[in-house]
Amino acid sequence: MKNKKIATGLAPVEQLYDLQKDPGETHNLASQHPEIIKTLKAELKN
Repeated sequence: MKNKKIATGLAPVEQLYDLQKDPGETHNLASQHPEIIKTLKAELKN
């Protein structure tokens, strides 16, 4: 995935979208890519 987005709003679950393939953000890929979620969370903490 080249373009990634992680939502940090009020949703009760993590959200990860491939914006190049899914610009409408309809397919949450967070459960399929836990390593990306982990990496992005670490970046947000710093």
